[in-house]
Amino acid sequence: EILSGWLLKRSGGETPRAVQHLASASAGGVAQGAFWRRRYFVLACESISYWHSSAHRDEEQPPRGSLQVLEIDDIAMLDRQVLLHFASVQRAGDRDRSTLCLRCASEEEATVWASAIRQAAARRLRTMLPSGWDVGTMLSGSGGSAKRVVKVELAPNLVRAVQELVDQSFICKRTRDRRGKEVPVRLEVAKVICVQNVSAWMSYERARERVRVRMQTAAVGPLVPEVLTSTVGCLRTSSPSLDVLDEASNEQWLFHGTCVSAAQDITDKEFRMDLAGTHRGTLYGKAVYLAECSSKADEYSEADDSGLCRMLLCRAALGSILVEREKHPSAREIEDEVRRTYDSLCGDRWAAVGTFREFVLYESSQVYPEYIIHYRRVMQGELLQSIGQITPEACETSEWVRELVPYAARLAQTHPDQQARYRISLLL
Repeated sequence: EILSGWLLKRSGGETPRAVQHLASASAGGVAQGAFWRRRYFVLACESISYWHSSAHRDEEQPPRGSLQVLEIDDIAMLDRQVLLHFASVQRAGDRDRSTLCLRCASEEEATVWASAIRQAAARRLRTMLPSGWDVGTMLSGSGGSAKRVVKVELAPNLVRAVQELVDQSFICKRTRDRRGKEVPVRLEVAKVICVQNVSAWMSYERARERVRVRMQTAAVGPLVPEVLTSTVGCLRTSSPSLDVLDEASNEQWLFHGTCVSAAQDITDKEFRMDLAGTHRGTLYGKAVYLAECSSKADEYSEADDSGLCRMLLCRAALGSILVEREKHPSAREIEDEVRRTYDSLCGDRWAAVGTFREFVLYESSQVYPEYIIHYRRVMQGELLQSIGQITPEACETSEWVRELVPYAARLAQTHPDQQARYRISLLL
């Protein structure tokens, strides 16, 4: 037990705003009984419960209502009232609740209760979430319009690690999804936002555990060649937190290109399967489509007015993977087979038509969009101009140049256009 005492609980469920104001004004007056009930509350580590009297509680009678502190997603104070909002509907007595309004004898008592409830919810959440998440901001109501969601900008050293991952997974290749537009030669990362979304993470963790269990009896061998992002060593050396992946569920880092508004919606909530394919199409059916190549994900991104695009870097619990190499696949048959026997699909368009591999998940909960990458497209002309302006001194002192030269050297060998390879090599 953390805290206990007598409080007024506003009766009824969700009420119109005008009625809420009337209820607040009635507390302590002759109309109090129409809106408020006096109950004995007990705050414990995992729940906040109430009885008609302290005697009922001492007699170990079941509480009239009990609500889980883990589900609290917002705590606010208004004068002597403590307002709680829950992420999911709570069953309290004979009523479903998504909110709970308590009234204390004084503002000081309300502050004590609000602080104790916030601390209990934070302690419970921290046992379920990755270390370092800003749980305090999530429960303070200052994290934005989305409940229990905080977005934190990464430090420059971690941005450099993401830039290297984007560079090393970039394959300059044109597909019809470019819709005739010029193919960039590099994606230059401007900033990276870490997404801390409690509901989405818990949903992902449950899905990841299901995949872990299935993987124990799976008789499927490893993917060949392995996922491209797993071969990049920058995450292991630059950021241990970026490198923490769950091998038991075959967890991988994968990219998802999207527009600005969709990046916001996905990270505030979750992937919506009903919107799958609204941007480009669904070769393998309604699913979440991810890419091992940053250049493939970029095909689906759209620039904002400042020229910046958005791409999500996601955790994906791939589990056992069905590899599909047919040029004209049957989406329904493939989805049925994956749901029966596998956890995800590798649509190997590299083998089928010489483009890219795509990773397809029919359960959106197997994907957690952890980072929003803000980047701009660098075209061939700009890259050539940048290389031409490099001085010998800059090679020694400029970190940007030390990143650009090895990247350009690799591009001089891998760019599909022979003329482009020649121009880059000549400048280098």
